[in-house]
Amino acid sequence: MTPLGNDFFTLFYSFHFYLFGLIAIASAILFVTRKSPVAAAMWLVNVMFCLAALYMLLDAQFIGAIQVLVYAGAIMVVFLFVVMLLNASRVILYRRASKSACSFVHSSPCVLVAPHDRR
Repeated sequence: MTPLGNDFFTLFYSFHFYLFGLIAIASAILFVTRKSPVAAAMWLVNVMFCLAALYMLLDAQFIGAIQVLVYAGAIMVVFLFVVMLLNASRVILYRRASKSACSFVHSSPCVLVAPHDRR
């Protein structure tokens, strides 16, 4: 028996399991609610690292290492490369189009409700 006892290690693993679980859930919520794809990808990387830490706590070290190398490493780098490559000129055109569409949608009920002279 260790000098600290078995209860210390049980509490240590339980605390860190719930801590990484809460951080993963909070990061996943932030990932879904971000408007910028780059910021969303960074929150997704944080979720991947928290999942890798959970795998490590569950004694699945190989799956945790693969989680970091494959998902948080390679796939997220490719995702960020594609987002940054394609995001150069589309954002400006999308914002202009959405502003004109919003102004049309907001002004059209005023035209329909405006009083007409029926003489």
